[in-house]
Amino acid sequence: PKTELLDRETIRWLVPRRAPDTHKGTYGHLLVVAGARGKTGAAILACRAAMRTGAGLVTVAAPRSLNNIFATSLIEVMTEPLGDNAAEELEPLGDDDWRHLLERKDALLFGPGIGVTTATQNSLRWLLRNLDLPWVIDADGLNNLALEIGRLRHAKTAPVLTPHPGEMARLIDKSTADVNADRVEIARVFAVEHRCHLVLKGARTVIATAEGNVFINPTGNPGMASGGMGDVLAGILSALLGQGFTAASAMKLGVYLHGFVGDRVAAARGEVGLIASDIIDGLPEGMRALAAP
Repeated sequence: PKTELLDRETIRWLVPRRAPDTHKGTYGHLLVVAGARGKTGAAILACRAAMRTGAGLVTVAAPRSLNNIFATSLIEVMTEPLGDNAAEELEPLGDDDWRHLLERKDALLFGPGIGVTTATQNSLRWLLRNLDLPWVIDADGLNNLALEIGRLRHAKTAPVLTPHPGEMARLIDKSTADVNADRVEIARVFAVEHRCHLVLKGARTVIATAEGNVFINPTGNPGMASGGMGDVLAGILSALLGQGFTAASAMKLGVYLHGFVGDRVAAARGEVGLIASDIIDGLPEGMRALAAP
């Protein structure tokens, strides 16, 4: 079948098990390019989620003027201060800058809270043209992409896109109502035509691969309708890519796990007041519970 409903028995086998003779390099080094004035929380949530999903190393690259925020908030995460302007927005990066940032990295997350500027648009163009690592484009990364959507189908490496319905509407130049009226086919057609992988978030998140396969996720609850949940999901997905998961396996496990942990938190504490950090804190125990027979 081209459309499947994800189920726990299938997904639990995807939860990674650790061999005793491994080290931090075994589990991938993730680069997170994110953050701008007023939006540092998005990058922080994504980095924390990646660490809790098992990434061996995480480096956040963000405007230099924001570096102290990241260095003090993310004590397990390394930082790469980037050039910025008076508005604390990213300055354009050259080829050598990108080669330095990507050296010895295994996956990339681009976009949480990064803003939409000339520099971010140029950065995305460079990545679409040159990047040969598995990667996720999220949040403002998608808003940058929507301005030049034709470039996506020519990407050197097919990215994983993680739009909510509003972002999806901008990507296809339709209304949010149009997206929600036909979520499965819109996701499938977009992924195939643009040669990418897609996680269309919402009540029953839809996963679509570049090959046209669709998976519908049954986990999650209304308590997860709060700010930062998408940043957490982006961190989960990119961490799995950095650990060597294929795009399809990372999307299936990441999306299912995200909702599974949300359901566990809601069952213990209730849906009202559930926040993104609750999901991050619940990831290790959630993975253990998901993997159990």
